[in-house]
Amino acid sequence: IAGEWYVTAMYKGQKCHFQMVPMEELEEFRRLLKRGCYESAGKVLDKVIDTKRQAVFEDNDPAKTIVVTDRIDG
Repeated sequence: IAGEWYVTAMYKGQKCHFQMVPMEELEEFRRLLKRGCYESAGKVLDKVIDTKRQAVFEDNDPAKTIVVTDRIDG
């Protein structure tokens, strides 16, 4: 995995981009929705959508660890 971290696949007949999201963020979003905290849930969702993850090999060396960094667009 390198560069922008996403997978492209067909979904409902259209080519879509998918990106892994930490389960903790999805669980927090769900918990807030169930409690009726819609504004807070929206903020969590905005953060999830605005965060782009980039994965590169440490020192650009494929023998080394992949390092993932977040970039917030919003």
